Amino acid sequence: MKFKIITRTVNTDNSVELVLFTPKEEVIVLGYILESFEGWFNYSTIDQRKQLFRVNIMKDFVSNADEILSFLKSWSPPKRNFY
Repeated sequence: MKFKIITRTVNTDNSVELVLFTPKEEVIVLGYILESFEGWFNYSTIDQRKQLFRVNIMKDFVSNADEILSFLKSWSPPKRNFY
């Protein structure tokens, strides 16, 4: 996937907040993947025009989440022709 981590902030409760630049064509896929890890992540769109995406990682899952995000950066979803 082609997202880029713009900022990484460790909060006072040891949770982590990321701001990602995410290409429009990958926002939905990334969102579905993050949703599948129920309770690990919260995410929202900051600015659709600038393609910025906020991801909060719960403190108990930060190291696992880092591994997941690292894998996703190196993974290319298969191209699908739906039409």
